[in-house]
Amino acid sequence: MIWRKFKLDWSYAIGELIIVTVGVLIALAIDQWNSDRLDRSEEVLILERLASDLEIDIVSFTTGLEILELKEASLNRVYSELFNTDSRPQDLRKFLDDVVRGSYYGWAQHRAARNTYDLLLATGKFSLIRSETLQLQISEYYSLASSSNTRINDRETQYPHISYQLAPRQNSSAREEELDTQLTEDQISLLVAQAFDSSLRDHVIAEANLARFTRARFVELLENCRILIAKIQGDVESTN
Repeated sequence: MIWRKFKLDWSYAIGELIIVTVGVLIALAIDQWNSDRLDRSEEVLILERLASDLEIDIVSFTTGLEILELKEASLNRVYSELFNTDSRPQDLRKFLDDVVRGSYYGWAQHRAARNTYDLLLATGKFSLIRSETLQLQISEYYSLASSSNTRINDRETQYPHISYQLAPRQNSSAREEELDTQLTEDQISLLVAQAFDSSLRDHVIAEANLARFTRARFVELLENCRILIAKIQGDVESTN
């Protein structure tokens, strides 16, 4: 009969279905492979940017520790002079210079460079970092940096503000923690007398304690920063 001419060839149909299915699966696999490749490329870029931020932190914290060393030494000398009841400082200009340098990091400390990290959180791309261990280390570092800033700010004293009112600085804002070199000897003598009559001595110990606390936080952050950079570089090398 005629209908037999149109009888479905099941073996041919199944073969066609298999070919189409395999083709779709191959296309999906290629698409997934390409997507993964792009994700890995973006992951490497993300890690390199994070490492770049951390390199900035290393320079900043290292410089900060050098500045804090100068700050502590200056505060120790200011303390000795202010609490020496026998006489006034022999070198008045040096005393004022120490008063000024003692205000280093009194109201502004280096903060961790976190632009990349914050952007990753805002865009949801932090998850592109495949290593959960690395994700945790990065989060812990920036959490430590944030809490350190809060704890340092909580210990801020009135010393830098009093110092700022007492001792004229250099005109350049880049050298704000340096005494004005144009001051005359008479001006220096008057300013030292005002410093001894001020409440500066009431805050010098607290400011010295702040310096030691800040130094301890910088040391901890610097160590964590170096460990994190090494971990990131290891992950980048393994990805490449």
